[in-house]
Amino acid sequence: METLTRTAPTADAPDVQVRPLGAWATQAALVAVGGYVAIASRSLGVWTEAGPGPGFFPLVLGLFLVVLSLVWFVQTPRQVAPASASQRTLLRTGAVTIGSLVLLAAVLNVVGFQIAMFAFLLFHLRRGRVRWLASVIIALVGSVGTFHLFGDVLLVPLPLSSLPFLGALGV
Repeated sequence: METLTRTAPTADAPDVQVRPLGAWATQAALVAVGGYVAIASRSLGVWTEAGPGPGFFPLVLGLFLVVLSLVWFVQTPRQVAPASASQRTLLRTGAVTIGSLVLLAAVLNVVGFQIAMFAFLLFHLRRGRVRWLASVIIALVGSVGTFHLFGDVLLVPLPLSSLPFLGALGV
């Protein structure tokens, strides 16, 4: 009777190649989110008699997200080695990003778009080791600039703070 033993791979044995788990999980999540957005956008009305309806843009973005995620899946190189330190760093970065997005969504209506987005951008810029001054400037332009672009130019209101003292400041 033969016994099965685990041996180190030899030059003759082919390497087993697998996609990185973190990349695969992120790609699957993005396909699911894009699919959900595309399906949910249909309830808003994709087309009206006057042209594109309120669900048209979310439908296009949802489908775009699905297609780009599938392209990313096809382009993701396969790895020979199991999860390395760089793979764990990638997983940690993805988890921190998703966690910060969830936190952003949770506090958006409480502290308003400008403060929430400023903190979100500043956190990620500093986490990416961008200098303090550059981080603050980019976060200010990204939060306050976007707020005024949407509110004043595009006439799309973004959430203000529900806290009275911040609401009085117009934040």
